[in-house]
Amino acid sequence: MMMLVFTIILAIFLIILGMRMMSHPEVILYFIATVVSIVALNVHIMGFSIYMSRIGLALIVTAIIVRGAIGVRGELNWRIDPKFLILFASSLSVQMVASFFAVSVVESFRQVFIYASMMLTFLAVLVLGTKSSIIIKAIKYYLAFAIVQGLVGIYQVIGAFRRWPMYNDLLVGIPVGNARNLEGTFWYPGETFMPRAFGFLSDTSHYAGYLVGVLLLALVVITWNRKLSLLVLFFSGIGLVLSLSRSGILTFVIFGLPVLIFLLRKFYFKISWLKSVVIVVGVIFMLWLGVGLIGDLRVVGTEFTQTNIKATLEGRASDLLVPGEAAEESFGTHIETRLLGFDAWLNHPLLGVGMGVNSDPWYSEKYNEIWRGAHSHHIDALGQTGLLGVTLEWIFMGLVGVSMCRGLKYTRRNSQERAVLIGLVAAFVSIILGNLLYHYYLNGFVWFVMGCGVALSRTVIQESGSIEFKTV
Repeated sequence: MMMLVFTIILAIFLIILGMRMMSHPEVILYFIATVVSIVALNVHIMGFSIYMSRIGLALIVTAIIVRGAIGVRGELNWRIDPKFLILFASSLSVQMVASFFAVSVVESFRQVFIYASMMLTFLAVLVLGTKSSIIIKAIKYYLAFAIVQGLVGIYQVIGAFRRWPMYNDLLVGIPVGNARNLEGTFWYPGETFMPRAFGFLSDTSHYAGYLVGVLLLALVVITWNRKLSLLVLFFSGIGLVLSLSRSGILTFVIFGLPVLIFLLRKFYFKISWLKSVVIVVGVIFMLWLGVGLIGDLRVVGTEFTQTNIKATLEGRASDLLVPGEAAEESFGTHIETRLLGFDAWLNHPLLGVGMGVNSDPWYSEKYNEIWRGAHSHHIDALGQTGLLGVTLEWIFMGLVGVSMCRGLKYTRRNSQERAVLIGLVAAFVSIILGNLLYHYYLNGFVWFVMGCGVALSRTVIQESGSIEFKTV
């Protein structure tokens, strides 16, 4: 019954959206911006998981076909750098060949399909991002939904204590692609138990990685939209803390903020907004202190009888500076998974051992251990697709970075275009470097940010009238 109701509501929504997109295809971009981080709400049918963002891809394909059939050719941008297409085709080819060496060929090809859908998300943004104003508006939708993500994360932590119903309860009876999507609460284990925020993502660290990019964008959007940015900073900041993700927090502090400040100073951007940021951080700190004073809470109706919130927050924070016993054990596990990844690469240097090891692990004879993937996307790519696969990925990442930075010199001083592009570059760099600490790369929000950065750079150069646009 739930499946039927869900299908009917979705069909009505898509019909309304489809009617609108015929005359205004940029609406699809706004739709993708809003739903690209909704991973938990999906339907798994005949071996495929249908996510909201993939519905957006289906919509743009429909729009292109219908608009072509009725003779409407404008309002879409087909000037895509062919180097992206060549890299995508090459990467998918290498991955498919590597799949035949995988423990599970089927699972490996499923990962190839995920890569292909991410690439289509990137290309969809390039096709739909025809003007700077459209891309900036899409970023606003992206940030506005981040407020919802932050609120959901806060609700998940408070609701776990109060035994409130979670959105996961609505998924009962609906087949989903990831079993984690059915878990209402993620608990931080150890001597002190505490629920962790994960929003509409399927993993607490993915949630944190998403919020890192959101916070960096909000820090530059605040220069002209203070109300929206402060709301994003407040709720997303609390969400990041409540995720208890050390990799996410480190990514923000070590990579994100330094890159953002460097770019702002390099391009002579005003940073008076730091006063507002200090106020927001102060409020979040006071809330943390208030929560800490609560001390112990009893969680009725669960296997956990007591949660020491203060000890948990202090423990995760101190582990970042002075690792304790639990952190040392976690650190050891992270090192082990990376060594196993290198061993997988050494066994098959060019093409790796095939993808999908997180579901069907690869066995290392050297360490007498199975490898389910490392806490690093770069090591995963190296071990699963070898030198050929990871090199193609790194070339693509480099091309994205160069394409995004190219447009910065054509932006006007203190303009919205410069602010958003700086935020996108900072978000991109922090996420790519953050993949050394975790595996964020195969999330739609990462490819959406990359697509927006490249598209905005291209439109800025085009609107400036530069002849360089002919080579972009």
